[in-house]
Amino acid sequence: PNGPGSIRLVTGTAYDDGVLDTLGYGQDALTFESSPAEDVPNGTSLERVGHLDTDDNSIDFVKMIDPTPQNSNGYVPTYNLSPTINDAHHQPLDIDPAVVTTIIARVTDDSSVSKVQCHYRVNYGTFSSKQMYDDGPSGGHGDIVQNDNNFSCQLPGFNNDDFIEYYISTEDNAGYESTDPYHAPDDAYNFTIGFNHLVINEIMFNPGETDWNLDGDSGDSNDEYIEIYNPNLKTVQLNSYTLTDNDGKTFKLTGQIMGESVEVFFRADGNTLILSNLGDEVILKHYDTIVDRVEYGDPGYDDTDISNAPLAQSDGSISLWPNGNDTDDPKNNFIAFLPPSPGQLNPDPGFPENIAKPDILITEVAFRGGGGGYDNDWIELLCIDDNNNGDGVDLDNFIISNLDSDKPIYKELRSLEIKSGEYLVLILNSDPLNDEINSEQGAEAGQIFIYLEKSGITDTDEQIVLLNPMRKIIDAVCWSDGKFSSVEKSNIMEVY
Repeated sequence: PNGPGSIRLVTGTAYDDGVLDTLGYGQDALTFESSPAEDVPNGTSLERVGHLDTDDNSIDFVKMIDPTPQNSNGYVPTYNLSPTINDAHHQPLDIDPAVVTTIIARVTDDSSVSKVQCHYRVNYGTFSSKQMYDDGPSGGHGDIVQNDNNFSCQLPGFNNDDFIEYYISTEDNAGYESTDPYHAPDDAYNFTIGFNHLVINEIMFNPGETDWNLDGDSGDSNDEYIEIYNPNLKTVQLNSYTLTDNDGKTFKLTGQIMGESVEVFFRADGNTLILSNLGDEVILKHYDTIVDRVEYGDPGYDDTDISNAPLAQSDGSISLWPNGNDTDDPKNNFIAFLPPSPGQLNPDPGFPENIAKPDILITEVAFRGGGGGYDNDWIELLCIDDNNNGDGVDLDNFIISNLDSDKPIYKELRSLEIKSGEYLVLILNSDPLNDEINSEQGAEAGQIFIYLEKSGITDTDEQIVLLNPMRKIIDAVCWSDGKFSSVEKSNIMEVY
């Protein structure tokens, strides 16, 4: 509208759906950055000054008498632009007492930078300053590459629980200055000594018939959720954290997480992330620093990455176990068979301490056992060693799957026991009344009928895998022109 007014650039379809930039003009504008730009008369425009972005509309935009649509902005500033500071962060992310902390920031200018400084203080005391350098490893200031516009300095060791605040200032050869954050020192980056970073603890990307967010509807993306865990004893404020997915959509977190607790964020809460059922990634950031990242399934953009977390079935989630156990190895940190628990700590799966690790092989497959369809197709298993002194092992939570998202086979083996040297034949059928998996009698004469709801093993090509409760592939078979993806091949090569 003619002023006052506001314009937002967003990644989604709603007014507050992934805000990238905001322009407010006129003194009564509803939203703006710091302060609104001036209102302008008919026939004129507001134009950004070069690439200036100080998060203050009154500084970044000027009135243009001759607008320049579809052309480079015509305003040529008569002054030197201030330096730009980006990607200020500290390393390592989790800092123990007495560990040297490196502060890093990228600084560029349209002329030449003459000075970059880090200003820091401890427990709300007085700010001290340290010069930052772009002098490479030999300079001894924590810089990695010389003359790449990334400036570094190192802070001394601190005491446990010290609260550190810092900001960056810079000046160019013309005397123009910048700070990051822009409103420093009133606004500053911060970290706590002895603080363990927040972690992504559980992800629900394929909600089914359960109304997980309790809004009265089920089976839609509003029931998708991401759960964050705080491994620290102290409460953590979330205003400086964001979640991002593979598509680049960003959701700004709010509120707080109590110590050793979780906080869950549903898509219905305004979360703009839409998670793929087949594979995606979720990134947790503190300001611009990546705090945690989880890739799951086979996203397609990283087929060679064998560290992805497993896929979960409809209404199932992938859960970090133990809670907060982040070793940057989603494949081994996440499991896909725990009952979803949004807003609660993930339950103890009772593995591997309480479950033996048997050596089991797929020894025979009949994919034309029924002469068409899949009734009476079967899969034979042989227990080489139950690793339980011959007393047998329960197959609870072992999975038979074909790793096929279009025609999935995914069956948990329950109420079954197998001993060293024994065979077990899994006979597939399409009659739910003939499903013996949940029966108390278990397998009789070494065979049991398994009901498959959607499809069975195909005659032309297939891949069948046996997974243990930790979702590690312990054996697999592939026939005809069936082909494993690179992820599956790598998993099979790492038979547990």
